[in-house]
Amino acid sequence: MADSEIRVRELELQVARLEERHSADRESLVIARREIERRLSGMNELREQINAERGRFVERDRFEERTGLLVEAIAQLDRRMTSMEEGEKANRRATAAIVGIATLVIALVSIVANVLT
Repeated sequence: MADSEIRVRELELQVARLEERHSADRESLVIARREIERRLSGMNELREQINAERGRFVERDRFEERTGLLVEAIAQLDRRMTSMEEGEKANRRATAAIVGIATLVIALVSIVANVLT
């Protein structure tokens, strides 16, 4: 074999190795592209899920505002109940006083009736 034939053979081998390497690189790129597309698809699904769920949750400042209103409403109801309970106690005391006075009046009338007879 002549030097030029050896050189041609070496170049052919080098070209074959480069083609194999290029083919392997191309396959790696295809695999990497599929993996990226799979991940992006998963991320898109997650974003869609988050967007769908976003309407089902209340924003924090809105929640705190509404809870503040509820706390105030409960406090007002508590004050009303306390006021009503105090009024009820006063009514019981007044009723007891009226019953006591009525009993006293009946007793006095009875005594006066007995004395006059």
